[in-house]
Amino acid sequence: MKKNINIALLKFVALAIVLPLALFSTSCSNDEENDSPRVSEVSMKTQPKVKYVLGEMLDLTGMVITLGKGENIKDVPYSSFGEEGITTDPENGKVLDFSDEAVIITIGDTGSGMIQAIDVTNDIVALIVKTEPKANYVSGETLDLSGLVVTTVQEDGTTADVAFDDFGKKFGTTPMDGDVLAVDNTNVVISYLESEAKVTQSIDVIAFEPVSATLVTGPTKNVYDIGERLSLEGTVINYVLPGGLEVELSFEDFAAFNITTTPANEDKLKSTDNEVQAMTASGNVVGIPITVNQLDVTGMTMEFAPDKTLYDVGELIDLNGLSVRLAVTGKDDVIVASEDFDIYGITTNPVEGTAYEEGTTEIVVSYPGIADTITISLGSEILYESNFTDGIDGWTNQGNDGGSSNVYAQDGVMISDNIVVGTNTYSLQLYKPSITLEKDAKYKITIELMAVPGEGGFDFSFSVGDGDGRDGYQNYYGNETLSLLGSESTIFTGEFTMSNNTTDAARILLNNGYQTNSVIVKYVKFEKL
Repeated sequence: MKKNINIALLKFVALAIVLPLALFSTSCSNDEENDSPRVSEVSMKTQPKVKYVLGEMLDLTGMVITLGKGENIKDVPYSSFGEEGITTDPENGKVLDFSDEAVIITIGDTGSGMIQAIDVTNDIVALIVKTEPKANYVSGETLDLSGLVVTTVQEDGTTADVAFDDFGKKFGTTPMDGDVLAVDNTNVVISYLESEAKVTQSIDVIAFEPVSATLVTGPTKNVYDIGERLSLEGTVINYVLPGGLEVELSFEDFAAFNITTTPANEDKLKSTDNEVQAMTASGNVVGIPITVNQLDVTGMTMEFAPDKTLYDVGELIDLNGLSVRLAVTGKDDVIVASEDFDIYGITTNPVEGTAYEEGTTEIVVSYPGIADTITISLGSEILYESNFTDGIDGWTNQGNDGGSSNVYAQDGVMISDNIVVGTNTYSLQLYKPSITLEKDAKYKITIELMAVPGEGGFDFSFSVGDGDGRDGYQNYYGNETLSLLGSESTIFTGEFTMSNNTTDAARILLNNGYQTNSVIVKYVKFEKL
């Protein structure tokens, strides 16, 4: 350990290793003394030994200083200090300790002198492994230095034993305790970080290439529903290596030993999953049984259509946005997004990622064992498709000039009843706002309306037109009239080309006019062709 040097002295010595003191002399009482030469300069010509080990004796024998007396300059070796009245503190031969930081050289009674810094240390210069740590490993195991004890050797020969737990920040190891080992790890280098002292401890790491394996404990959770994420926590496997060495590994150790599983931990489980396979890098496989409960699916309907339904030849089929609703016996409906179709055994034709071919008009979605399929028409981009399951789906009911009605969603349809007509035919309007139309693009609208049973038939008009007044609320398409008779639905399909400039504020308008009959809106779809 190095001594602590006085701060004031450090600042002083930092200016120069040898720093002359200010010289001065005093006047004598007689003329003879006043006329004698004075010391005008003191400097170090040859340094003495300045580096020591704790307990060594101060050696000033090699020191030579230079004195200036008037016009004369004289070199004074240490052996002549006595003749010149020069003293040192500490004296030559003193046994040194950490408090000895400098030698003060005084020139007689003149008050002149100088300071020479010295350095007293007792560093650790060597390490010896006294107690070896664990030395034999299998690749993938972590280094364990818990049993290590080293002996430190200091400059003065003093020794001390240091256990690994007491290493603190003064010792380091490469690799570090807890590091995952590989076969190319052949030794551990132990270093004392405040000096060059280090020692190497050999270790032996053999490859993890088991010849057999046995499942000791399966995962804590081994029964799942389709779509649940696999959890392998609790899994333990015993591996036997060549020569009979056995290694028991928990799931948390798998990554360190390059053990992979299929399906992987946290994967969503498929209806066909009944076993997890754990495989080592050398190909050894262990089966881990699991159970995935099957769903009793009684029906399938589309929840949301895919974002893209309009393709050029060669474009890849993209089902992003598509989801279906599965009706399951004894359970709530299950909504499945397209990215999870494979998990539930849902198939599509054509398959996502295949190139669109000319003449392909639809994508068919199927569930195993269910006769009914979902058909998604291609050749258009669906800009809006109604879904009145949870509300009126963004439609606006607007009454002016005394017109009013009650609009609500029920059983998957939108109903407008309790109608009070206004002054004008346009006083009561039901519309879907914020539709984007592009100039010269072609569009298709499909609408299905129905009269309320028992209220009789009537005519009802609709259109696609300006929704923000930019074009004077004119119709871009329509005014089409539907005749609603009895209790049967009426479906209308029409196409048009947008001749006006592009707008993002068009609307689909159901114009109530002067009729007072209730109307049921069952379905509305608006497509870009």
